[in-house]
Amino acid sequence: MASDSAAAWRARVYLFVQTQSAIVATFVLLAVVAAILGVMPEQPLLAVFGYLLVAAATAMSLALPFERWPFSRQSAIAGADLVASICLALSMYNDVRAIAALAAFPAVWLATIGGRWGAGAGLVGVYVAILAPPLLTQVALTAANWASVLLFAIVMPVFVVVARILVETNRHFQALLSDARERESASGKQIERLGAVLRSYAETADIGVVVLDENRRALITNRRSRAFAELAGLDSTTGVCAHMYAADRVTPVAPADQALRRAISGEAVEGELLWIGPPGEQLALISTALRLTASDGSSLGTMIVAQDITDQLRRGREREDALATLSHELRAPLNAIIGYAELLLSEPLPTHSRAHVDVIARNADRLLALSNRFLDGLHSSARLEMTDISLRSVVAEVVDPCVTPELELRTVTVDIEQDALVRSDRAALVAILGNLVSNAVKYSGEGDEVRVVAGAGAETVWITVANTGSHIDRRDLERIFDRFYRASAARESAVPGTGIGLAVSRTLAAALGGSLTADDVAEGASFTLRLPSGTAEAERPPEAMEASA
Repeated sequence: MASDSAAAWRARVYLFVQTQSAIVATFVLLAVVAAILGVMPEQPLLAVFGYLLVAAATAMSLALPFERWPFSRQSAIAGADLVASICLALSMYNDVRAIAALAAFPAVWLATIGGRWGAGAGLVGVYVAILAPPLLTQVALTAANWASVLLFAIVMPVFVVVARILVETNRHFQALLSDARERESASGKQIERLGAVLRSYAETADIGVVVLDENRRALITNRRSRAFAELAGLDSTTGVCAHMYAADRVTPVAPADQALRRAISGEAVEGELLWIGPPGEQLALISTALRLTASDGSSLGTMIVAQDITDQLRRGREREDALATLSHELRAPLNAIIGYAELLLSEPLPTHSRAHVDVIARNADRLLALSNRFLDGLHSSARLEMTDISLRSVVAEVVDPCVTPELELRTVTVDIEQDALVRSDRAALVAILGNLVSNAVKYSGEGDEVRVVAGAGAETVWITVANTGSHIDRRDLERIFDRFYRASAARESAVPGTGIGLAVSRTLAAALGGSLTADDVAEGASFTLRLPSGTAEAERPPEAMEASA
């Protein structure tokens, strides 16, 4: 409460200095000069009444909270000053004719606080102070004296109006300045709040974050980035890491090629794999550096993000090792099955028995070839034997119901020219198309259509395998080729899978000089294998599956 009272008193004194102090000082100075010069008012009572009015107005402005009053009350103080000025002008007009100028002080005050009504009252008071003395007193005025009075009557109102305009302009400017300061303060608080949120998020995030300004000074670092820097042996003065290695975990990365140094120099770094830390303590990081730019294109600095993917790489390696071990261990029993099947086929067998053993032998051969291709795909060492192959014979092999019994419950459509040829490795091509047909069967239901379409252009042969079963979301069209990744629809289904078949198939397609892509279709799923044919430009494959199917 005491602080509020002190603040109110300071505001009142400040307003007194701005409004009342000028006329008080003028009245006091006039009294002192008149006493020194021996000038006495012709009408002492009017002079005393004027001084009493000023004294009363001064006491009111200091004692009462007039700074909170409306115009109707504040105008009482200004009106008292104006009447006092008129009384003093009437009492001393013979000796000090310019004393009417005192009315300008309360007139400006009235014009400032009262708007148009206040300005009108102030101007009336000024005219009364200027014209009443020569009209009401017995002083004889010459033409020059009247000219002076009239000039004074013109100048003083102009002064009051100009003063009011200046005050209003200053008030408007102060309001704009105050509003700008409030907006700046609000913006500053918003920026500070946003910065606090970003720093809190960065500090708790499981990724390393470093933000550098345009002068390469660190603005933001977090717990993980500091831990990474310590493990990498970062020299903060040079930006060089003592323990940073390439993807093989052995080759040190040259200082000029290190991601941090390149990011500091303004180079963009995107998804770069690196290893940090001394042997035995290494972590795998995926690092990305982005330049921060303002709307005008000027640089605001650089943001560097690093994520620890050591566990993901380790789990992926363990999966690959487990699958490689499994594939390797399958070779011995598969070789035994193939050997005994060949022995049976060398014996005289009934026709239907020979057909069954032949299916066993062919599937065992295919499974052994797939196992070998899988291992080759894991180690990127596929050995290819390129020959001219009939597409129809390869497709006939992979859509054989004896190989894939579930095909008997599907509508199978094959649209391939009889003499269509492709130069490829037969085992690799069978592995790719076999995997695509197997997936088309697994992810469709009874009565759905499985369609295999092929065509040839001048330089490319394309084969499309499609079904009308489950649909692949557009967001998964690329990710389904990542090792061990399964699309959301596949994960939600009861169909078992490892997420490795499409990855190996794409690797084999690339080894054959072609490509394997998932097509964006409205219904079901569609995959297109493109292989070089050695002639002209390939035709665009048609939609593999129509909605009317």
